Amino acid sequence: RIGCPDGAPLRKMIRLLPLLSLAAGAEAACSVAGRSNPKLRRGDETYLCVVLSSSLDWAADTKYVRLGFRAEVDTFARLEVRGAWAPLTAQLGAHHALNSTSIGLSLQSEGKRSYQRRWRDLHRGSPSTFPVLYAQVVLDRGEVTAVAWDSGCFDCEEEDAACTANEFEYDGSMAKDAAEQCSVADDKCGKGENQVSELCRLAVYVSWTGTDKDGRNLLSQQNRLSRLERSQAVSLVSSLGKEAVDL
Repeated sequence: RIGCPDGAPLRKMIRLLPLLSLAAGAEAACSVAGRSNPKLRRGDETYLCVVLSSSLDWAADTKYVRLGFRAEVDTFARLEVRGAWAPLTAQLGAHHALNSTSIGLSLQSEGKRSYQRRWRDLHRGSPSTFPVLYAQVVLDRGEVTAVAWDSGCFDCEEEDAACTANEFEYDGSMAKDAAEQCSVADDKCGKGENQVSELCRLAVYVSWTGTDKDGRNLLSQQNRLSRLERSQAVSLVSSLGKEAVDL
């Protein structure tokens, strides 16, 4: 199941587009077919794509799915893919669709793509999820120039074993100066037979930074998790971990 949540604080309802063509490679543009990259103003409609893959090495026989969302420039957004997380023993979820227990994730916008992150994989020998996903789209005079992950271990200590570098190139190698992220053991994600914690359900939070076509500064970057006091970030992540939702 793929869809969008009911309204909640700091959440922007996003309309899900049909699945985009799977014939293109990882570098395919997340934009309207036949349209060159536009110069965008605050409030303009654009596109964001969440890409899930069966491998971090795209030279391999990688299976993937690209999910497109409409979004507004400089509006803080929550892109949710319902039903993506499920226990690895279940015959549903992204791991089942892609036939892989290791799932890579990246974000694309107007021809630019982020580094990949492991979303589900083994960490220190245990099936784990890397759930806190905050990204920013960078604009320069309205042109999308980069898509980057917000960096930091917000919900675990940096010296904690759960905190690990988690940014990868598209050949599967570790990115230079890779940002760190916390992992959560899968047995802490499951909440009973048919539920998952709100923390582990796949959601990507997106803000915008830089300047629009008219040179105006974009303001939604103030919602980045790294801009919060550590106690606020820990409280937010903790509360998500206590909430349970249906698979």
